[in-house]
Amino acid sequence: MSLSFLPLLVVEEDVPVLARSAIRRAKTAPLELRRVYLMEAAEVLYRDAHLSCADARELLGLEP
Repeated sequence: MSLSFLPLLVVEEDVPVLARSAIRRAKTAPLELRRVYLMEAAEVLYRDAHLSCADARELLGLEP
């Protein structure tokens, strides 16, 4: 069982709007596109929220 922060990130106002939007698209996207949108959200978190790349990816469940 894994813990997902995605539901929290979508509603957290401190998360940049573009990242929240990408996460919402990932949640409704076909499985083959989900990672693309999560990577987009990670890039926004890295750039706009000043998280490290590894932290942004881990937060979105892209890395163990």
